[in-house]
Amino acid sequence: MTDVDEYAPGTPCWVELATTDVQAAKDFYGEVLGWQLDEGALPDGGVYVIPHIRDRGVGGMYTRRGDQKDVPPHWLVFVSVNDADDTASRVTALGGELTDPPYDVMDSGRMAVLRDPTGANVALWQANKSIGARVVNEPGAFSWSELATRDPGRAADFYCGLFGWNMKQVPDGSYTEFLVGEQAVAGMRPMDEPSGDAPPHWLAYFATDDCDATAAKVASNGGRLDVPPFDIPKVGRIAVASDPQGAHFALWTEKAT
Repeated sequence: MTDVDEYAPGTPCWVELATTDVQAAKDFYGEVLGWQLDEGALPDGGVYVIPHIRDRGVGGMYTRRGDQKDVPPHWLVFVSVNDADDTASRVTALGGELTDPPYDVMDSGRMAVLRDPTGANVALWQANKSIGARVVNEPGAFSWSELATRDPGRAADFYCGLFGWNMKQVPDGSYTEFLVGEQAVAGMRPMDEPSGDAPPHWLAYFATDDCDATAAKVASNGGRLDVPPFDIPKVGRIAVASDPQGAHFALWTEKAT
């Protein structure tokens, strides 16, 4: 069990699904990831669903707003910060775009949404009563986030400047880890030719104790396997999938030690 009671600034801390059909998303992820699902009311009259593991929240989902009607269903990664306003104030100078300026989410915390200089969206989270996910790195829980971009150098400059991240690259330069201090908190990979016209994006990973079995549940519950399970030496087994509404996510089974 990996319970979390606080996040160091610069650590991805929450994931949130904007979808066209919350009930369908509840049915799908409940079957695939084994979530308990509770609903709460939003100020605009909408419904916000919080998946739970052992009665501890692991993420959120909601029906996308009217101003998001042209935005495909997607998972949004949130990064913990001490001061959302201060961090947001530096986005433009670093080459990014502030798409949603800081605002309070009731008494849960304060957030903002930004687009990095290469086109990927990510959110800031300043905790108040909610720190973010209360369980990570166990089956069904958020376990990793990864940036796919066509300009890794520019993206790295932006995020290291914004969050104070350090970097560690694999020898051939094909993958970069972002670190808070010496702790790896996120990854980055260059988008290659098979990516086609897919936009730069952050991909949320969910842990599973059997990647192949969980990938099979994706297919049997109306989802799609974009990348079937494959092994990464010394890391584990990974698959990339889409839910029935089209939101992409990844599955990961840690390599046995």
